[in-house]
Amino acid sequence: MVRQLFDNLEIDWGRLKGPAIARDAAKDAENCDEAGEESLPEPTLRDIRMEDLRNTKRLLVLYDQAVKTGLIDDSEQMRLAFASLVEHALDWGTTNPCGLFVYLLKNGRFDAITLRDENRAAARLKEHRRSGLRPIVRLREEARK
Repeated sequence: MVRQLFDNLEIDWGRLKGPAIARDAAKDAENCDEAGEESLPEPTLRDIRMEDLRNTKRLLVLYDQAVKTGLIDDSEQMRLAFASLVEHALDWGTTNPCGLFVYLLKNGRFDAITLRDENRAAARLKEHRRSGLRPIVRLREEARK
């Protein structure tokens, strides 16, 4: 009986995506226009823009600045917490997500982070890391030389 249910099932593996949180992170990365990014000023903690919160690369520049100013420690845990605060601000900050993020960060309100925020942040950071990696095949070819 179970086999009959799956005989008519067709899966388009090329269009198959992971969990919704991974799709959201990938969608945000796709929506980032690189040409438009060049026209933006460098991200800074003194003037946080929506583009800084939506773009993972710009977000990590803000994270580095926060570490340098002593707002937070430099660790993988704090990087995830920082990105989770951003996700929380984007989710709950209806009128001013940037202001909410700054408030939460300056006051150390990491207790506001929900599991949903953390899952989205983890997927976003993971996607960012993967996008910067070279294919494994090339690494193996280079190792042979």
